[in-house]
Amino acid sequence: MNFMPKILRGVVSYVFKKPVTKQYPLERVEPAPVFRGKMSFNPDLCVGCGMCARDCPTGAITMEFYPHVKRKMPKFYYGLCIFCHQCVESCAWNAIKPTTQFELATYDKKQLIERVSEQEVKPVKPRRPEKKLFYR
Repeated sequence: MNFMPKILRGVVSYVFKKPVTKQYPLERVEPAPVFRGKMSFNPDLCVGCGMCARDCPTGAITMEFYPHVKRKMPKFYYGLCIFCHQCVESCAWNAIKPTTQFELATYDKKQLIERVSEQEVKPVKPRRPEKKLFYR
């Protein structure tokens, strides 16, 4: 019976300790700088090459055609995305950039689809890629 005082001492000490976990909805958690969250897309830098859609392992990116400017732009399905950021690596023009935004919970799956509106799409301006492209 001499283990009872040790157990009681441990129980009492844990009752008066501060909780280790954060109370998430009340206290915001700041993710690490290397955290892989939602991607941000800049339609002005995109040339519509489709490398992001081709390299996406889950098919969470498709190319959507905009007939008024005769070009394609990516459409992101965050419900399918595994946030591997392969699209960020594949984009040679830095049109897709990583963010630390992680709060994507919703009741409606249509809110997890991100596409460029018709007004934001402009004709393509020819330019050189910002990253080196390595061809096999």
